[in-house]
Amino acid sequence: DEVVDITSSGARLTLAFDAANDAFSGIVENTAAEELAGLSIAVELPDGTSLSSDPVDLAPGGVQELMVPAGGAAFDRYDVSIVLGAAVPMG
Repeated sequence: DEVVDITSSGARLTLAFDAANDAFSGIVENTAAEELAGLSIAVELPDGTSLSSDPVDLAPGGVQELMVPAGGAAFDRYDVSIVLGAAVPMG
């Protein structure tokens, strides 16, 4: 299984597809000196399907596990990006 390891906008993401759970799962780390607000990951499938994690606020040096359910989608490749500035749900 392919493991994606990218760094963007002060966040480092390590992500892979977990077939047993039908989800993309990984860990994101804040490598910046400031909080990363509304951080989420977006997964784009070849058929145009866009999947994303729930946004989180991540303190400097913070580490967070993230999961993006695939919803049974069939795919042979995918693209991943780190997104900042999404509204974090209150509750």
